[in-house]
This record gives sequence, structure tokens and C-alpha cells, in this order.
Amino acid sequence: MTLEQERYWTRFRTSELTLAATLAAVYIVSTFFPLTPFIGGASFITFEIIMLPVIAAILRPLLAAATTLVGSLGMALAGTSFYPIFGPFGLLIPTIAATTGSVAFHYRW
Repeated sequence: MTLEQERYWTRFRTSELTLAATLAAVYIVSTFFPLTPFIGGASFITFEIIMLPVIAAILRPLLAAATTLVGSLGMALAGTSFYPIFGPFGLLIPTIAATTGSVAFHYRW
């Protein structure tokens, strides 16, 4: 691993951390706005489903995972989203989705 690749994986700039914190807050707030009452019944589908690809596209995989994990914890405390239905696994669903999406956006194998 070269020095540039190591720096890419380990160092975060202040602007990236600020963006991650802002996206985590927006992710928590977006769960309170239902996307449509017709799909998913009682507002199961919310704007958080739109925020996941946005987070994955903007942030690197480690920051995307941290952002969605913090957002999922905030939603679990509020009692919204996947957590009341799936329990602790509800924290992993958006985290895995954002992390794999970020890997797909940022790396080509």
C-alpha cells in the first residue's frame, strides 16, 4: 500500500467530518417525512431511502458507515425506521447498504 493510499484510508479532513456529521443529522431528520402513504403502508418508506445513495456517493466507505450508523442510532432512539421492526439488526441494514454503495461508487474492481 502506497503512502497516498494509506492516507486515503486513515486520514479524514475537517471538511469530510463536518459533511459526515451534517449528513447524519439530515439522515435522522429525513426519517420523519414519509415518501408516500401508498407504498409500504403506514409511512414505512421515508426520505431516508433517498439519503442512503446520497451518503454513499458523497462519502468514502468508512465515513459512510460511521454516518449511517450514527444516523441509525439516532433513529433507534426516536423509535422510527427499521429499528422497531427488526430490532438491533435494524441498525445494520442502512449501514451495510451505505457501505457497499460507497465501495461501489468509489472503487472499480
